[in-house]
Amino acid sequence: MATNNEDDTVSVIDAVTFKVVKTIPTGNGPHGFRMSADSKFAYVANMGEDTVSAINLETFQEERIQIGKMPVTTGVTKDGKTLAVTLFSENALAIVDLETNQVVKVEVGKGPAQVYIGPDSKYAYVANQGTEESPSSSMSIVDLESKTVVDEIKTGNGAHGVTVSNDGKFAYVTNMFDNTVSVIDLDKKQAKTIEVGEVPNGITIMN
Repeated sequence: MATNNEDDTVSVIDAVTFKVVKTIPTGNGPHGFRMSADSKFAYVANMGEDTVSAINLETFQEERIQIGKMPVTTGVTKDGKTLAVTLFSENALAIVDLETNQVVKVEVGKGPAQVYIGPDSKYAYVANQGTEESPSSSMSIVDLESKTVVDEIKTGNGAHGVTVSNDGKFAYVTNMFDNTVSVIDLDKKQAKTIEVGEVPNGITIMN
């Protein structure tokens, strides 16, 4: 699946034929998304209208959830019951009960960008980017059950992309305004820095 930011749609692509099999309308400015573990739903952050599109990938029906100001990307727990959404303009992480659509907002760092749900679905890891004029430099760790920030770890300037290893021991954060990646030991709460190319954005790892 691909988000089409200027068209306000998503494209569903057949992984065998590489053909678009369905184009689904979303809210304004679809951006970051995650799929549920069972691949039945996709949750798309609509940056232009403060909503998330919940898309049923079996029926291709879309339901819109009101979230908050400027949602950037989403994360969903393995059981499919809890959605996490970064709200850039509110400096918050929205935690959504997907059975009731009830939203609880947790204050994080300034200008949160990406969020990644850890392998045990207990914590959400939030990269706080800020702006180029006023960059943030931290990753917030949010307990999804208690809905509180349990730690904040220093990164480089403009923390944007974030991912966590399958064993839950390391987090990796791209720092857009420093051209670096932070490798964070989650037990020791310590980070090492790797220099990379200009304006590093998303990140993934091979386990």
